[in-house]
Amino acid sequence: MDKADKPMRDKTHCRILSYSRKNVVYITLLLLGASMSSTIFNSGTALNDYLQAANYESVLKFSIMSNTEHGDNHNSVDDVCQPFNNSDKWLAGPRLGNMKEELMTDEFVQDMVLHVSPINTQDGSRAVLKQTICMENSRFINWENNLSSPDANDLGEDEKLLQLMFRLIFLAIHENQHQFAREEAMSRLSCKGDQSFQSKLEAAQVGKFDFECPNAKFIVSNVPSHGLGASIRIGLADPLFLGLLSNRVHLTPSSVSVGNAQIRKQWPLASCSRHDLQCFFLPMSPCVITEDELAQAPMVTPEELKKFRESGRLDEKYDNERVIVVGADAGGHKPWPKGLREALHSIIMSMYRQDHTHVADIATYQRPAWAIRNDTLTKVSKILLDSKSNLWMPNQATTFYFLRPNLFYQSKINELMGKIVPSDFDPETAIGIPVRSSDKCLKESECLSFDQYMQIATRVAEKAAETRRGSEAEMIHKHIVLTSESLPILQARFNYTSNASFPFKFVANDADVAQGTGAPGAFRAMSKINITADDIMLSTIMALKMQLLTESTVGNCCSNFHKMMVEFLGNGCGAARRNNFECLQENENPEFRLCCMWSRSKECRQKDRKQHFEKGSDVLHPDVRGK
Repeated sequence: MDKADKPMRDKTHCRILSYSRKNVVYITLLLLGASMSSTIFNSGTALNDYLQAANYESVLKFSIMSNTEHGDNHNSVDDVCQPFNNSDKWLAGPRLGNMKEELMTDEFVQDMVLHVSPINTQDGSRAVLKQTICMENSRFINWENNLSSPDANDLGEDEKLLQLMFRLIFLAIHENQHQFAREEAMSRLSCKGDQSFQSKLEAAQVGKFDFECPNAKFIVSNVPSHGLGASIRIGLADPLFLGLLSNRVHLTPSSVSVGNAQIRKQWPLASCSRHDLQCFFLPMSPCVITEDELAQAPMVTPEELKKFRESGRLDEKYDNERVIVVGADAGGHKPWPKGLREALHSIIMSMYRQDHTHVADIATYQRPAWAIRNDTLTKVSKILLDSKSNLWMPNQATTFYFLRPNLFYQSKINELMGKIVPSDFDPETAIGIPVRSSDKCLKESECLSFDQYMQIATRVAEKAAETRRGSEAEMIHKHIVLTSESLPILQARFNYTSNASFPFKFVANDADVAQGTGAPGAFRAMSKINITADDIMLSTIMALKMQLLTESTVGNCCSNFHKMMVEFLGNGCGAARRNNFECLQENENPEFRLCCMWSRSKECRQKDRKQHFEKGSDVLHPDVRGK
């Protein structure tokens, strides 16, 4: 390509859009710019040169789809389909396949597997970020909001760098989990019209999101059976980190017929026929192993895992093992394995290498949010690699990754949110009051009454008005977003809605099942009133999603679930420009300053346990308690 072509190349990228009956993959070349007009290469050779840098020429031959005002002109290339040669053993199975969702399309596979790198697609991996529960208008999903929006001055330069780094860490996790399926996915998508190839996959009952990934290695763990917050935040982060460090894909099977006792168990937080994370959440990876591979996989001992974390190197005896198994527990945060920062940094840098992207010169690529300048990337690298920066971002990014609802429940969540959020709702005038009650009050935490929570909400609004407009100013907060697993707490709001002097309107989920516990072992009791664990999970994730609507939030940080809210809101996942989260453990009023069972402050140690703990009068749904 000569110099005259360079500006055009810098502003274009490729995306697979459709497949012809002759098995030709068509590529549309989209020009990024104010006009968004169509631009094409007039030479197939030029396009091949362009694709050569992206390493795709060896996988597929391409033709050009020319978009003109007169219509599409297709120049086909014969024999473009190169079927991926899956092994007979993998096809024969049985495999530990992923959930076969009706809503899963070729476009979804394309976005999740092929378009991961931030500058590989027009939308800058937006489709990947949108799988999280983050709000559509959030800074996490909309990178431009951090740098070029009218509200960009809400963030200082250091904060912008940290939020940029967080997104890159999330994408690094996604890349590690999906990278090994890329060549196979490209082949499968290009061979849609090859009946022989498709029949072979169908006969073997290979799901749309199931790939052999023959070059991948795996680290398999169980899923802890504690509450959702503890299981995800504490239990699963460690094996995922070990996978990042050893270039292994992390899988989390449950309720399978092979493997150790923990993996064979049903996950009590799920109730679909799989009884695993995928009942509600997206697969950890498109890469799928066989039952035999899991059955033959060696178990890494606790002593070997400790050495792995300390040295950053898995025992060499496992080097040739395609699958290894490790234990996962929520008994406490594990130290980061040595080299985790470097592993994340390496993956992030790979997403900006010329041979990994469709962009030759990042510095001149016209996307202000994703195509970050080299000096900005250097600053991000410096922070990430600084051993003195005790950042929890990798842990928090794993939470974002694990809690990506599957496509069915994404649809359900969007439907419910559409019914719950009133037309006059403004996130900038909303206060979040998530109430963790019931079993949390038995021994782990002090708990407050609903009236006390309303006093706290009123004080939050008063302080905000004083800060912004003076002591005589009218309160700017209009709504309280109320969530809880306790039915009495949710119903207590009706004592206030009839009070004309009460300054707030409530936003609540009337479809919440209000199970009255965060303990998975008690979920089965809800079957007495035809409520399943998946129903409970929907209400739980809905509560988390609703709290992303608020400008100010007051939560109980004795709860891992509320700590997850802090992580989502603190990393730009909410609808407001920024969120002010206050843990009740730090409330200005000693009456509302809650103590956890493990609190060691003098104030907490002096409290009488029976007087302040062991309440829990609302444990379990009232209809269950009566049966």
